[in-house]
Amino acid sequence: VLLADIGSARTLLVDGAKQLMKQRHSASEMYVNQQKTEWKEKHTFNPTTTVGYKATYTENILYTTDFEKVMDNEEFQNDWILKVHDFMVKDLELSEDMAINYISAEGTLLKELATVKKDIHPQFMDIGMKKLTDLEKLHLSWLSEKVTDPTKMEKFSQFRKEYFDKFYQEKFLPSRGIATEVKPEI
Repeated sequence: VLLADIGSARTLLVDGAKQLMKQRHSASEMYVNQQKTEWKEKHTFNPTTTVGYKATYTENILYTTDFEKVMDNEEFQNDWILKVHDFMVKDLELSEDMAINYISAEGTLLKELATVKKDIHPQFMDIGMKKLTDLEKLHLSWLSEKVTDPTKMEKFSQFRKEYFDKFYQEKFLPSRGIATEVKPEI
C-alpha cells in the first residue's frame, strides 16, 4: 500500500511540475508575442485615413479609407474602365489609345504604390513619400504632357473624385470606423 501511495505522489508531483512549466512557457510566449506586436506597430507606417478621394494617388493610397479595397473591387474596375474610356474619348475628346494607356498605367501604378506603402518605415517617411511620388510621376507624367489643356486635366481629376466617392458611398458602408463591402442579397 505504501508503494502505491509513493507512486501516486510521484505522478502528482510530475504532473504539477509539467503544468507549472506549461504556464511559464505560455507566459513567456505571450510576452514575446506582445513584444513582437509592439515592435511591429512601432516600425509600421499606419496613418489615419479619411473617407473621400484625394488629389493624388499617393495621398489616396496612404490616407483614403479603403482606397485599395475599392480600386480592387471587381464591380468598380469593370465599370471604371468603361466610364474612363467614355469620359476621355467623348467628354475630353482624347484618343482611344490615351484612354487605354491611362487605364493600364493606373493599374500598374496602384499595384506598385501598394507594394511600396507596405515597406514605409515611420522613421524614414520622407524616403517612402519620395518613392511614392516618383512612381506616380513615372507612370502618369505622360498624361499631363499629352493633355496640355489644364481645363481638361481639372475635369478629369474632378471626374475621378466624383466617381470614386459615389461608388464608395453606394457600395461601402462605415461600420465601427471600418468600411465593409455591401454584398447584394441573392
